[in-house]
Amino acid sequence: MKIAYINGFNGQNSSKAEWLKKHFNATHIVLENHLNIDEVCKKLKLLKPDIVIASSTGGYIADRCEYSEGVFVYLNPLVEIDRLKTNYGVDVGYVKSKKVYPKKRIVLLNKDDELLDYKKAKKYYKKDNIFLFEKGGHRFKNLDDLKEVLQNIEVYLLNPPFYKAFSIKELKELINKAALVYDEMILISTKNGLYEIYCTDNKIKIINLREEKHISKEELFEAIKI
Repeated sequence: MKIAYINGFNGQNSSKAEWLKKHFNATHIVLENHLNIDEVCKKLKLLKPDIVIASSTGGYIADRCEYSEGVFVYLNPLVEIDRLKTNYGVDVGYVKSKKVYPKKRIVLLNKDDELLDYKKAKKYYKKDNIFLFEKGGHRFKNLDDLKEVLQNIEVYLLNPPFYKAFSIKELKELINKAALVYDEMILISTKNGLYEIYCTDNKIKIINLREEKHISKEELFEAIKI
């Protein structure tokens, strides 16, 4: 699994980049304070990572890179680029004009972010998979939470209704038993049955395929020994 990390503003010497390199052999694609977006996007396209992790301003830049393969994990992403002009005098006009490309995103937000209002990012990325954490600040010091996501990426990529129907712990167990996993479906095969858990109309439905009938969550867990 190839991982790339794009730092935030003033994060060229990020300790997070070193941590990601140590634990996940991640490549650091450096975002400079003058916002070298074309260089960042070129390196991303050449590297072709399976996972792109981007902090703060790095998330804003990643959205404007044509490369859209794999999974993009954003840490407290910046959604109002004008803040850089107001606070640091950075020319952001050419960045604002860049096209935003569709991506498969996981957005991690800390409620105690002291620099950005996490609610704005939550609203902006409302169609993506969003996970909230109580503490860690803007610099996302809660690296154990990031490690959890990266080590269980299939769980965190499931469509949002899965998180309403099951806990993260339950989803891990389901995927551990699964024969196939997609964003909208988990297929589990046992000696005694074949079960499909799928997302439709923003709801989760569970079917015993061999008996061709809908079953409850409790019936599924009993059948597959969870």
